Amino acid sequence: MTIKQQISVGIGSIIIMVVINAVIGTINTQNVKALIDQTAEESVPQAFLAADAKFQTSQIQQFVNDAALTQENDSINEAEKAYSALLEDIASFEKMFKEEGDTKGLNEVSGIKQDATDMLDAGKEMKKAYGRSDSEGDESMKRFDQLTAKVSDRIDALQDSQMNEAKGNLATVIAKAQSSSTMTIVLGILSVTIGLAAAYFTISIISRAVQTLNSRIRMMVTNKDLTQYILLEGKNELSEIADDINDLTRTLRETFATAQNAAVENVSVSAELSTTSLSIGKQAEHASGIVEETTANANLIKMEMNSALSRTTQVTEMAVNARNNLESAQRSLRETIESLNETVEIENGMNERLNALTQEADQVKNVLTVISDIAEQTNLLALNAAIEAARAGEHGRGFAVVADEVRKLAERTQKSLVESNATVNVIVQSIMDMSEQMNRNAKQMEKLSTSALNVEAQTNMAVNTLIETVGGMNDVAQKAKVNTERNDMIIDEINKIQVMSTSNARSVEEIASAAEHLHKVSENMSAQISAFKI
Repeated sequence: MTIKQQISVGIGSIIIMVVINAVIGTINTQNVKALIDQTAEESVPQAFLAADAKFQTSQIQQFVNDAALTQENDSINEAEKAYSALLEDIASFEKMFKEEGDTKGLNEVSGIKQDATDMLDAGKEMKKAYGRSDSEGDESMKRFDQLTAKVSDRIDALQDSQMNEAKGNLATVIAKAQSSSTMTIVLGILSVTIGLAAAYFTISIISRAVQTLNSRIRMMVTNKDLTQYILLEGKNELSEIADDINDLTRTLRETFATAQNAAVENVSVSAELSTTSLSIGKQAEHASGIVEETTANANLIKMEMNSALSRTTQVTEMAVNARNNLESAQRSLRETIESLNETVEIENGMNERLNALTQEADQVKNVLTVISDIAEQTNLLALNAAIEAARAGEHGRGFAVVADEVRKLAERTQKSLVESNATVNVIVQSIMDMSEQMNRNAKQMEKLSTSALNVEAQTNMAVNTLIETVGGMNDVAQKAKVNTERNDMIIDEINKIQVMSTSNARSVEEIASAAEHLHKVSENMSAQISAFKI
């Protein structure tokens, strides 16, 4: 059996005893708790409840006696209140007995309830009897006192039963506590005994094995003899440790043999390593110089690229400004073309209006011609009227005056018509001249609009070309920026290479020093390994 198994058996035995002790203690504790709970929640409160019921009975008796003496209903009311309180106490007992299934207890509290009712009724009757005569009252008092004594006795019996139950529970609790204490002590002693016995047996086995291991290991350390092995009887953890030590000894023998051969090889290798490291150191110094020169050239390229990037940015800004100016001129030209088109439309409208005015002037001339014909006819009528008036002599004198006035009016009308006709002709000629001029202006504006459209198209082409130019320059600037960043990265990498070259140079020096130290250590290790028997 292994040490672990032995310890497990001892600890397991102790744990089993402790568990048994705990289970028994738990069971006893639960039983005791149940009894204590029953006593605290039922027996003792019910005993106090019985005492209150007895007090209420005394109250009923006192208030009824007062009512019999004073013949006042207030005392009867107080007695009825005490009776209600008594019924509440009895109801509590009924609830408890119903939960416990105690038929006898239910019958008992039912009898008490009936006797209390009879007692109250007898008290009321006693009050009435004393109101009639003292002799009837004395007879009623006897019956009332008998019922009161009966109720009190039955309540005392109920209280005594609850107190006895509480005392019995308390005695049981004490007995179970003593039994649990005794069992705990016995199981504790038994657990300690088993634990001590298991510990002694295990310690004795471990002590003998440890002494054997100690003596064997000390002998191996003193004599530096790796050919000795440790042998232990039994099959446990210590024997496994002994086997592991034997395996370690064999491994050490093999390792020391390998290390001895490696130490001899390290002596020659360390010398060669020292020579090689010196050569590498010189090459590292040369590479460091090349890296410094490359870094300087890269920085010059960086400066030129930054200058080109700055100039490209300026040219891009100038192209953007030119594009903005062209777009502004394009917008102004577009507005001019729109204004010219509106002017052409207005000129065409005015031309149509002038043509309409010409036609209306022709109509006015026609009207004037008609009026002129009417005036000529009126003049002829006036002459005829004058002739007829002359023929009439004295009787036609008045008519001759009128005819003369009509003739004058016709002459003035003809004169005005000649002047109006001349004026209309002048207006018509002016309108026709203006119309021809406006037609020429409209044609000139159409040509100007066409030229403006051509200019707008050429401006659009120029704007598009500038947009493409700006886009191309932005691409160039972006690529230049990317190339600058890449050049910065290259410079950083070259700086890192320079740092690494410097570090490698130092490392090579350290390797040379380490190689020399390795040579010395290898010789020392070879001498120390030779001291062991392998």
